[in-house]
Amino acid sequence: MQALTDHTIAVLNNMIEVQNDRLEGYEKALGMVEEHDDIKAMLSDGRSVSYYCREELRNAIVELGGNPVEGRTLPPGSYHSWAIIPSTASGHYRKSIFNVFEVGEHATQKAYEHAIKNNLLPDDIRKMLAKQKQRLQKQRRQVNQLHKTELKKEKAMTLSARENFLK
Repeated sequence: MQALTDHTIAVLNNMIEVQNDRLEGYEKALGMVEEHDDIKAMLSDGRSVSYYCREELRNAIVELGGNPVEGRTLPPGSYHSWAIIPSTASGHYRKSIFNVFEVGEHATQKAYEHAIKNNLLPDDIRKMLAKQKQRLQKQRRQVNQLHKTELKKEKAMTLSARENFLK
C-alpha cells in the first residue's frame, strides 16, 4: 500500500513541476507584455489557473502524507518550453508568446494524459487530474481563438498593405 501512495505522490509532484514550469513561463511572458496589451489578461488568467492547479496538487500530496516539491527539477526540454520565450523587440513578442504557448500547452496536455491513464492512481486523484486537464484545455481553446483572430488581423493588414503598394 505504501508503494502505491509513494507512486501517487511522485506522479503528483511531477504535475506540480509541470505547473511550476507553466508559472515560470507566464511570469516571463507577462514581463514582456506592454501594460495595455490585450494578451496580458490571457497570460494573467493562465497564471491563475496554474496557481490553482498547483495548490490543489499540493493539498492532495499533503493529504497523502507526502511533501510537495518546490521549484522545477525536470530536465531541460521536458515540459518547460514556456521558459524559453525569446526576448524580442517590443511588438514582436506576441508571435513568440503564441508559438511557445502552443508547444508548452501541448506538452502539458500530454503530461496530464499520461498521468490520467496511470491505472495505479486512486480514482479520486485521476478525477482531479482530469478536471485540471479540462480546465487547461478550455484555456488553451481560448488562447487559440485569440491567436486565430490575431492571424486574421495580420493577414488583413498584409493584404491591405499589398493593395496600397500596388496602387
